[in-house]
Amino acid sequence: MKHANVIGGHPILVDAVLEALKKWKYEPAKGETTITVQYDFRP
Repeated sequence: MKHANVIGGHPILVDAVLEALKKWKYEPAKGETTITVQYDFRP
């Protein structure tokens, strides 16, 4: 992962989501890719 962009959501949760994404395990791809991840917080 080179970078992450937040495109919506509650500002209080932004840092938590970005930290969670950094902990994911990624595998190399043949080329550059772009994905959108929806991260839902539920009580």
